[in-house]
Amino acid sequence: LTGAVATILIRTLKKDIAGYNELQTLEDAREESGWKLVHGDVFRPPQNTPLILCVMVGTGAQIGSAFFF
Repeated sequence: LTGAVATILIRTLKKDIAGYNELQTLEDAREESGWKLVHGDVFRPPQNTPLILCVMVGTGAQIGSAFFF
């Protein structure tokens, strides 16, 4: 199962990277989609709450879901 998932993931990533490398014009580069649009929001630290609160909530949710599901 792990091998099948890895194969699918590698093929998908190769296709995406090849598509991004084929961008010829600046206009095409502006029409990016997928993870390139959201990577800035996903990896930014929270601005209104302390980082430790987010870490504790995330860790608690992960541990809670491991025990209850």
